[in-house]
Amino acid sequence: MSGGDFDTFRAAVAASGARALDAGEGRVASASAPGRLDVMGGIADYSGSLVLQWPIAERTRVTMARRARPVLRMASRGGDGDVRAVEVPAEPVFDARVSYDEVRTLFAGPDLHWAAYPAGVIAVLVREEGLQLAGGLDLVIESDVPEGKGVSSSAALEAATFAALARLERLHVEPRRAALLCQRAENLVAGAACGVMDQMAVIAGRKGHLLELLCQPAEHLGDLPLPPGLAVFGIDSGVRHAVSGSDYTAVRIGAFMGYRIIADLAGFSVRPGDRPGHVHIEHLDPDAGCGRLLEEEDVVRLEIAVDDAALVGSFQCPGDRQ
Repeated sequence: MSGGDFDTFRAAVAASGARALDAGEGRVASASAPGRLDVMGGIADYSGSLVLQWPIAERTRVTMARRARPVLRMASRGGDGDVRAVEVPAEPVFDARVSYDEVRTLFAGPDLHWAAYPAGVIAVLVREEGLQLAGGLDLVIESDVPEGKGVSSSAALEAATFAALARLERLHVEPRRAALLCQRAENLVAGAACGVMDQMAVIAGRKGHLLELLCQPAEHLGDLPLPPGLAVFGIDSGVRHAVSGSDYTAVRIGAFMGYRIIADLAGFSVRPGDRPGHVHIEHLDPDAGCGRLLEEEDVVRLEIAVDDAALVGSFQCPGDRQ
């Protein structure tokens, strides 16, 4: 798709709001979300660290329109003018009976993978929130959040898609739940073993404040204004960053393996969680009288088999690397 074609597509989507709502067409919604700077602790978000995150001025905007034809069309233009477009059948994304693995295969190619992030959000809302969609959708994506720079361009895209679809379909989802659903989309459809920090930062962050977040269990502790005379800057190191990379996945698996071993040695109660890929560890604090739920999404497939003699962990990450 050329820049001119993108402008034509964008104008058509915007103009569709003026058309009559016949054949399921005509409704349009738009929403945006910022990127974020990791000020403290972000490297260990998936292991439950306390982090401070700063929403940035750069944003991603998603404009979405309903279509009668059962296709999902997505066109994106970044701050550098780069234009990408994807058209896929809507049925695998809109049908809750289709597995996440099958949806992920739609966007497996290198030229298609970017579209897994917005499509994944749609798929998750269908499967986890019971959203029913008919016909198709057109998505126009415009962003000046730099990609591959570690400022959560993928989370901004997910959050903007989530908010636009929620407006289009008149859904209300509280911010923490929205962040967890966006994380699930990135884990299970985009195939990136991210924690929930990025999604919480771009959805719950306040302009001019540091978001204080305990990443396990995604607890928003507060918003901290910077003292007068201080400012936050991000400097491009020139090194490309990708949460979907194999090194990130290996480190995350290692962190959970280590915590699992420590929990066993410390005598914590460990049992399978409510669904595959989840482990429940009662990390008891005698003073607080509380436990802690350790969650690991299916993309890492952390499965625990419990018997009388030992606790055995089997770990498999994307690409069948053991």
